[in-house]
Amino acid sequence: MSYSSFQNIDQVREKYPLKFVQGVILPDMVAEISTLLAENLRFALEMRDAQENEAFFVESLIFPLLQEAWKQNRKLKLWSHRPLNYDDVLFGEPDYFLAVRPQGISSTSLTTPLLAVAQAKRDDFDKGWGQCLAEMIACQKLNNDETIPIYGIVTNGLLWQFGKLIGKHFTLHLLSYGISEPSKILGILNYIFAECEKQAVAETAALTA
Repeated sequence: MSYSSFQNIDQVREKYPLKFVQGVILPDMVAEISTLLAENLRFALEMRDAQENEAFFVESLIFPLLQEAWKQNRKLKLWSHRPLNYDDVLFGEPDYFLAVRPQGISSTSLTTPLLAVAQAKRDDFDKGWGQCLAEMIACQKLNNDETIPIYGIVTNGLLWQFGKLIGKHFTLHLLSYGISEPSKILGILNYIFAECEKQAVAETAALTA
């Protein structure tokens, strides 16, 4: 089984028992959108075709917002379509995942994955969350520390949803956010990336102590 084999959250929970709730886990934050990013997002939305392919949404809407949050948190590494394998069930290539940045510019080692991002292909958010939650569990197991929070994002580019896994508790954020309010999406991304950066700082401090 790979991550994409999971069809929904319930199927993941059948194999990995978790407590699942919906609640507010993220602050209501707004970030200032740069003029360039705002223009690029607006242009992409205006020029998209009615039958646009999924790569368009990744390249024009999803990655630019993730990258904008990443710029403020340089101790992290945003990986794109890189293998994230734990065992013969939890394996595959997430669309994106965020991890502590490995030491050395030439290093390709994976260090402490903290966030998984799954595209809701064909607008199927149920399957998107099945895939994303499986990836979040893999991150947790690779870290070998269930106290480290793991965040999850499922998006089709137009709608963004967020979740958080700590120990055996998975919470799906109660609110979804539309691309019509990119400042809210970026505000939440900034918050999540900053929380992940704290983990990176803590690990760096532990290594140098």
